[in-house]
Amino acid sequence: MKKYNLAYTLTYIEEYKRVYNWLNGEYVEFEDISHPFLNIIKNNIKNFDKFKYQNSYDDFSWLVENRFIVQEQKEIQDIILNKVIDNNSDKYLQLTLLPAQMACNFACTYCYEDREQKSRMGDSQKDIILKYIQNIKNLEYLQIEWFGGEPMLNLDFILDFSKAIQEYSKKNNIIYRASMTTNAYYLYKDNFLKLFHYGIKAYQITIDGIEENHNRLRPLSNGQSTFKIIIDNLLEISSIKDIEFSITIRVNFNEKSNIDEFIQYIKTISFSSDERFSFIFRAIQTDWNDIANEVACKSQPITLQSQYEEKAIENGLAKGDYMLYKDIGSYSCYASRENSLIIYPDMSIRKCSVALDDAVNLVGYIDENSKLIKNKNWNLWTINKHTIHNKQECQSCSFNSQCLSSACPLKFIKNSEIECPSVVYSLENISNNIINHIENKT
Repeated sequence: MKKYNLAYTLTYIEEYKRVYNWLNGEYVEFEDISHPFLNIIKNNIKNFDKFKYQNSYDDFSWLVENRFIVQEQKEIQDIILNKVIDNNSDKYLQLTLLPAQMACNFACTYCYEDREQKSRMGDSQKDIILKYIQNIKNLEYLQIEWFGGEPMLNLDFILDFSKAIQEYSKKNNIIYRASMTTNAYYLYKDNFLKLFHYGIKAYQITIDGIEENHNRLRPLSNGQSTFKIIIDNLLEISSIKDIEFSITIRVNFNEKSNIDEFIQYIKTISFSSDERFSFIFRAIQTDWNDIANEVACKSQPITLQSQYEEKAIENGLAKGDYMLYKDIGSYSCYASRENSLIIYPDMSIRKCSVALDDAVNLVGYIDENSKLIKNKNWNLWTINKHTIHNKQECQSCSFNSQCLSSACPLKFIKNSEIECPSVVYSLENISNNIINHIENKT
């Protein structure tokens, strides 16, 4: 007789009698506490027999079909590994472009970048990058991320390049998506619509709490305030109806942040109820530079983040993190993928966007013939792409389908040890919030 086991990608939420499957985003909730599957997962029973519920195998069959129950864990491992290999194939390409390098019009107190950079992308860079893309014969999915510094300091290049990419993708049946990380100071309605026209439809924008805190942490380079202009730009964008886009508002915090006051303020603004806008909360950190920054969050960043997220949800704000958990590998770092490149104006290539100036992050360059030339650092970032269980604990961790033992390859390079993402210590709470989010959407 066949024996069965629980898939290792499950999280049991005891308080609500729910089970969430990280492998596929499916979940179950039990009203009948005598259900045999509930007993199996509560007691972590192994090698159990096929069971009936109310004289039917229907529930069992559904649980098998949706990978809550497996005969061997290898079924799950093979699904994940095949996805990893597929994600690293040449049918995908993710390019992060720095059109103004790290130049910026802001002087954020916690920033690690050199905002005085003068390098800019122009026609020669456009031609080299376009040819590099065109040389990938099996390309099916193209993701362009605009990054900086402040990328909109070179808006003309962004529009010109995006027009060319959009035309090429359409002609060659390539699925093209584009996004931008911007401070939104120049994201006027007219600029937004120009960018939208050329396929840039997803944004991450930082607002660091209430006006007083934000202006202190994120002033212009001349010291002037920025909060009101950003809010006004977002209100103008929100007023545009009948088009689909997504704006994730990142709220950085430390122990002194008054998140309650910020949430109450945001609730009074029209875009707080606009489903195209969502919010994420992140502790201010200086892990990747030598700045002794007095504004960094030095104690309990994970606890504070969880508290702020719960308050946001309670007040009806959409939480942007949920998109991170949607697909296999969605919490693994892009830097570990062979088909993900960060390109500077001088055509040098990096992997990680939080350690841009670190010597180990320089992995090669694209030459004048649009050929990628790799250096000795390349394999430090990508060598483990075929391994999803790089340490013993990964083999039983329900979040492994998301992080793929590669949540931060930079930490692995620096410390020769895989560091688990902080979310693994609160999976029960996170998975319950994901279920609530799904049910509120339906």
